[in-house]
Amino acid sequence: GLYANTLVEGLEYYANDLSQPRLARLVKLLKKHNVQIAGLTKYDARFIDRAYPAESFDRILIDAPCSGEGVILGGNSKLLGTWSTAKVKRLQQLQIGILKSSWKLLKPNGRLVYATCTLNKNENERVIKKALGITVYVQESPLGLSSQPVLSHAKAWRILPSENSIGFFVAVL
Repeated sequence: GLYANTLVEGLEYYANDLSQPRLARLVKLLKKHNVQIAGLTKYDARFIDRAYPAESFDRILIDAPCSGEGVILGGNSKLLGTWSTAKVKRLQQLQIGILKSSWKLLKPNGRLVYATCTLNKNENERVIKKALGITVYVQESPLGLSSQPVLSHAKAWRILPSENSIGFFVAVL
């Protein structure tokens, strides 16, 4: 996840991922865009609330581990062999834990963005409902220059696989 605090001069960014390779890719991406990282951690995100005081962050971005249906439908058929309903159920529990823990770190009136590269409701809007009791309104469409909605609180977008993108889900909370 990516966590941000407002400072006088701008934003202070903190990055967290349990996986060293994913964390390294995130750091490389942030540096490419000249984003200075104030803190880097490798916590299990289900327990990230133990690493920081409650209500520490203005903005939180969760790129949740998922079954990758958007990647599979987007053309990566190798991942199809790893997909199962049992995997989806296991990931849903992980996602709920990550969302609950991260939510505790969000300041009042802050924003949390929850994203996955999967399309099913069990890893997306049902995770949000089970973790936080929030029902999100979901718009579905392929990614296109004229089809990008403006997302606000409790709004989500399920992006269907197309020639422009793999499928994924994003919600603003």
